[in-house]
Amino acid sequence: ASPARLKFSGALSVDAEMAGARVYVDGRLVGFTPMFDVEVTAGSHVVRIEQEGYERWSAVIRVVADESTRVEAKLRAVGPN
Repeated sequence: ASPARLKFSGALSVDAEMAGARVYVDGRLVGFTPMFDVEVTAGSHVVRIEQEGYERWSAVIRVVADESTRVEAKLRAVGPN
């Protein structure tokens, strides 16, 4: 077994309607939208997207080893409708 990869991992891409929204995976800031093919361990993860002036978006996603998982978020503006 190769010591370089102890856990299986997959790729995660995250997009929202606007560029520059903060992307968190399991509470850790990993980048900004749009984000492509960031390596994460296989399994369930909480993805959260935050942008000033918009409601926070979050979902539990499942990443499969050696596969690419894509998340698309639709953020809603905060304030009166």
